[in-house]
Amino acid sequence: MEAENNYNIANMNMNLLLGLPEQTVLIVDTSFVNQQVDAKTFTEYQQEALQNRKDVQAVGFQQRAAELATKSAKAENLPTLALTGGYVAADIPNF
Repeated sequence: MEAENNYNIANMNMNLLLGLPEQTVLIVDTSFVNQQVDAKTFTEYQQEALQNRKDVQAVGFQQRAAELATKSAKAENLPTLALTGGYVAADIPNF
């Protein structure tokens, strides 16, 4: 009796929402009940969600950029060695 009452209330609310006359009876499509759903584990759903989130990927790129900036700053503190050389093929007399 409670299920029938809930069905009537849902039917009336749906009619109001769609702008249909109040006497309209909507028929429930039960074909979705027998559909098989591929069940995944929680960790699979979590991994899929993390792969599709662009903000998490952006944080990963920012972390890599910060690591490279740290390496660059450390490299600037190290001493550098420069070696130069030159060769001139000029024919200068009496030189």
